[in-house]
Amino acid sequence: MEFTSFGFNKRVFTVPARLSHYETTIDLRPDGINLLVPVVMNVNPQTRVLSVTFRSLDPLTGLLPDDFNAPILTPTTRNTLDIGTPTSSVSALPSQSDLSLTVNWSGNDEFGGSGIASYSVFVSDNNGPFIALVTGSTATSAVYTGTDAHTYRFYSVATDNVGHVEPIPPTFDAQTLVAGAPWQNSRFPNDVDNDAFMSPLDVLAIVNELNSPQYHTQQNACLVPRTNSNLPFFDVDGDGFVSPLDALIVINAINRGSSGGEGENGVSTTHDDLFADTVWLDDWLGRPGVDSVFRNRSKVRLPQQK
Repeated sequence: MEFTSFGFNKRVFTVPARLSHYETTIDLRPDGINLLVPVVMNVNPQTRVLSVTFRSLDPLTGLLPDDFNAPILTPTTRNTLDIGTPTSSVSALPSQSDLSLTVNWSGNDEFGGSGIASYSVFVSDNNGPFIALVTGSTATSAVYTGTDAHTYRFYSVATDNVGHVEPIPPTFDAQTLVAGAPWQNSRFPNDVDNDAFMSPLDVLAIVNELNSPQYHTQQNACLVPRTNSNLPFFDVDGDGFVSPLDALIVINAINRGSSGGEGENGVSTTHDDLFADTVWLDDWLGRPGVDSVFRNRSKVRLPQQK
């Protein structure tokens, strides 16, 4: 921070370059004004205080001159020094989100700075180019509607009240996979444990959850919000509930050797197909030894991710 010039009464005076402290006395007698004006200018970068003092002196006595004029108002003027750029970030998102998700962001200006004036937030769809979600906004959240099975990345850029703009971050702030049903495996619904195989173990995961509820309410089988991406995908049919029907769909698919999605032979299995030739599940629920029965059944390798 340095002074470049100062002035008063339509007079402007230049300050030598690269000075943060400057003192001089202006002689106004050549202009017909019988005054000397001592000027002291100082800026302290540590305390962020800038001060400028003008005094009027009688050239003969060196004292304040007699003043017979009426008093005038001389209010204090305050200016904030802001030489840094603000920072901001988009808040972390869950690994999987509903189709409609709320994106939140926040930021800070440097200590004692002018404060943040606005934010711009950008989004990338499936590793595509980043485009603006909001620009020049004072809001700190927005609702974004995505597409099922798409991955979205977000970052923010803040601008402070003197126009300093935060540099674009080297990487995104937050990422999420949009899944219309967060408890459903959006790639292969029948792969409950997400191990790249469809097997009786997938059925077992559902049966165990039904017998000993951990992630659903026993009264209506409604699944709780998903907070851990490593949990099984119990909601095979994507209705927001876990039920024997979810296990039944996997059993029927295993019997037909279908992954519940596009298989290696290129044949796609529809939801209606999964209800054909059903097997009743009542005898499987709560029965001792279910684990050993399931482990002896075959499993179907799912196609590779594309």
